[in-house]
Parts: sequence; C-alpha cells; structure tokens
Amino acid sequence: MMVQLGEKLHFAAGSDMNIKLTTKENLEMFKAYLNLDKDTWLK
Repeated sequence: MMVQLGEKLHFAAGSDMNIKLTTKENLEMFKAYLNLDKDTWLK
C-alpha cells in the first residue's frame, strides 16, 4: 500500500525477540517473557 502511495520503503534487521502484541497469544508470550530471568532475554 505504501509503495502504491509513492512512499519509499526502508528495511532494517530486527531481532527474533521483537514481538508485536496484536493477539491474545502474543500477550501470553509477552507475559511468559516477563516471568523469565531478565538476564536471559532483556539486555
């Protein structure tokens, strides 16, 4: 859609740990991450 509107797109490398909270399942996964030891995933 953005290309059709004449916008230039840019891509960047991301992390597998980057989750989007758009579904109930995403929210449950995020809650599980919060319960993990922060040194293992949050840096």
